[in-house]
Amino acid sequence: MKTIRIGAGSAWWGDRIEPAALSAAKGQLNYLCFETMAEATISAAQVRKRRDPEFAGYDTYLDDRFDAVLGHCLANGTRIISNQGWINPEGAADRIVHHLRKLGRRNVRVACVSGGIITDRLPSLAQTILETGAPIASLGDSLVSAEAYFGAEPIVAALHDGATIVVGRVADPSLFLAPMMFEFGWAADDFMHLGQGAGVGHLLECAAQVTGGYFVDPGFKDVPEPWNIRVSIAEVSENGDTILKVAGTGGAVNR
Repeated sequence: MKTIRIGAGSAWWGDRIEPAALSAAKGQLNYLCFETMAEATISAAQVRKRRDPEFAGYDTYLDDRFDAVLGHCLANGTRIISNQGWINPEGAADRIVHHLRKLGRRNVRVACVSGGIITDRLPSLAQTILETGAPIASLGDSLVSAEAYFGAEPIVAALHDGATIVVGRVADPSLFLAPMMFEFGWAADDFMHLGQGAGVGHLLECAAQVTGGYFVDPGFKDVPEPWNIRVSIAEVSENGDTILKVAGTGGAVNR
């Protein structure tokens, strides 16, 4: 039975980098997925862009993360899927190409999922603000941006096109669901499998929270080596999945 291994690289923008590097090196991963984007993150990015036109608009730790994992992933045949694009996924993709060229690699396809910023289209998409009933037009210049999350389908399309690295601004579980759809041939209306895969994605996007970080309360609820908790890995087949961590690391994965 076909089985794939999907690893979490981060659960939020400020997450530690070293655990992702360990998983990339020793996790035997088919896919490594970085979740660094949230509503607060993109709001802060838009405000910062207004104040600083030179701000790149993507994950400020993108360079550090790719410096840490890219060599391992290329050596191990691990694909990378990331929502580090924030408000500028095209810029993030260009920066990833820069890191590939530093390693002398020019035969690696990088795909960008863009189009999520719908500020200019908002008046044609909705007439009223649901919370207040006021017309959209009443927002005027106070509207900073309107943004939509994409799902897994654009990532799946990029993987079918041969992408090794996909970056964009997509919903958290979609990062992890996309490789399952691609590898197992799940259709976009195969809701039983998609629901189960999205459940795995929601666990993985929490990274170290699933390997003991959310559970540990020293002296009351202990786990081994809480200072050495690492990020989660899922071993997935069409008939089930197992949540794992790199052997010999701290934390715990249990009921």
